[in-house]
Formats: sequence, C-alpha cells, structure tokens
Amino acid sequence: MLKIQPESIVIHAYYDGHVIRTAAVSTIGSFAMASGVVLARIKACFKAPLRTAIWLQSPANKASHGKIGAGREIDIAEIYTSRMPLAPAEVAHNIHSGGYGEMHQHTGSPTSKVHACQYHNYKAEFGEFGYKFYVDGELQWQTGQSFQGHKEYIIFNVGTPAHLQYHWPSPRSLGFAKLISVKVKETGNE
Repeated sequence: MLKIQPESIVIHAYYDGHVIRTAAVSTIGSFAMASGVVLARIKACFKAPLRTAIWLQSPANKASHGKIGAGREIDIAEIYTSRMPLAPAEVAHNIHSGGYGEMHQHTGSPTSKVHACQYHNYKAEFGEFGYKFYVDGELQWQTGQSFQGHKEYIIFNVGTPAHLQYHWPSPRSLGFAKLISVKVKETGNE
C-alpha cells in the first residue's frame, strides 16, 4: 500500500496469504536529471527480508544490436532488511548498464550497515567526475566510471527477493518504508 502525504511517502508491505504486496513511486514523466546530487531521508522497518531502494533510472539503460545503451540505473541506496526489525540492515550502492539481459553490466560497493528503523540520509553525486555515494554524510563508495549524462528519473520502492518463500498467517503487515524528504540539485544545465 502506498500513502502519499504532504510531508512523506510511506510504502507498507504486507502478506495477503499468497504473495507479498509492496509498491513504488517515481518521477517518470514529470522530472528527470542528467547530473547532480540527490539526497533522501529514509527509514525502513520490516519484519521480513525486504529491499527498500531510492534510485535513478534512465530509459536509455538498454542494449540492442550487440551494443550497450548509454543510460544507467544508479542505486543511491538499496537497504536490505532482515526478519529482525532491530537488526542492522545492509546498504549497497550500485550502477547498472546494458539493460537487464545478457549484456547487463554492474559495479557496486561493499555493503555498509545501518539501523534501518532510524532515519538515515542517503546521497549520490553524479556527473563528469563519476559517482559518489554517502550514508549520513560519510563517503561509502566512489568510482570514476564513465558517465553518460542521460536523463534519469527518481524511483522509491520496496521489493521482495525472488527467493522469499515465507508463509505467514494471512493477512499480515510486514512493516513500512518512509521517505520524508528528497533534495535534488541538478548540475550541468546552467
């Protein structure tokens, strides 16, 4: 279930007896940026191993005729929670290109740990210098990987791992992810 309020966006995940239900929201069709800074303040409290993500996606992230397209998926933060709400969650930062088929390419950071039921600031800077990723103001990973400068839209979502096969009494709330702010500074278009 998705709740969009003036001060926040909340995604509730629940098990309906058959599948885990989650949601996503994006700026596709309303906002996209080619370079700059995105800072998001998020907490994710779940009783299941779910993935909360704030990321950027380019429609040009594809491959055709044996060539990799110019777009990217930029994972500002992928927050992997466990079944224990107070256990530290893993946070990863990744860059994907070439679509999601046989030409898919990926590079990413080692994971860091956070207490996901508390608010944390997740930030990505991207431009001609490459990519930099931060958690609570501390640089976690950077790469000078080739930057393509294609427009990217922002996505906030909760997802389930493909292997998740838990069975709970139906229905059951599995928790929520809450986004209370996104700050964006677009660069390179002055």
